[in-house]
Amino acid sequence: MRLVHHPQVVGHAHIIPHIEALLKHIKALKDVWIARCIDVAQAFSD
Repeated sequence: MRLVHHPQVVGHAHIIPHIEALLKHIKALKDVWIARCIDVAQAFSD
């Protein structure tokens, strides 16, 4: 999943706790890899 937010919305204070909660939930799952796009591209080209 690629997480992208509109720049006019992502900086609003009421959005940040929701993003933090989502990331904490994702990081708590097993078998989840959080990576940069370049790392994903390199993993699949190797």
